[in-house]
Amino acid sequence: MTAMSSVSAQLVQRLPGPIAGFLGLAVLAAIILFWAVLQHVGVMAHEGAHVFANSCMGGTAGYVKLNSDGTGETGYAEGGGIFAGFAGYLGPSACGLVAAAMIEHDQIVPVLWAGVVLLLILLCSVRGFFGGASVISLGLFLFVVARYAPSFLQAVTAYSLTWLLLMSGLRVVFEHGTGAFDAAKLSARTSVPRIVWAGLWLIGSILAFAVGCTLLV
Repeated sequence: MTAMSSVSAQLVQRLPGPIAGFLGLAVLAAIILFWAVLQHVGVMAHEGAHVFANSCMGGTAGYVKLNSDGTGETGYAEGGGIFAGFAGYLGPSACGLVAAAMIEHDQIVPVLWAGVVLLLILLCSVRGFFGGASVISLGLFLFVVARYAPSFLQAVTAYSLTWLLLMSGLRVVFEHGTGAFDAAKLSARTSVPRIVWAGLWLIGSILAFAVGCTLLV
């Protein structure tokens, strides 16, 4: 039986609400204590959202850089319009919300496989040792859990990853605010004040977190 066929044959149950809520608190504590490490997951989703949005508009990504200090950069071979520039800060929240919706429909293991596939796609555009090593490491971890781990550990991993994406998306939007580089670029291109872009990201990330919580708990 192949990996993907085994996924379809395997039913992993949702976690009870109290356990899901406890995992959320545990992830929150981990974000506070180990943000220097965990922030890189959000950066991958951020830069991946730029690439995805640009592709939706018919453009192509030239490169993606993921830096050890938690910053990132996406260069565009073609495209790089307003939609692509706007999508980055909503990337982690959007990924977390989609994952929460999948979990709510008992598609827990597919959350892990979707992460593997998306990381493989991102890896094609990543340049630099740190970025490549980070994407490969996370992808391998998700692959091993999805393929070989017991069902409870698969569920814990999927829930934890979802909480991490929802919370990190919200944290970064709060931290960067109007000082976000993407906000500066969008403001320069459209004459729309930075605060408008930052406000839209904040609204989107709060809504994603609120809806995600109702789906997970």
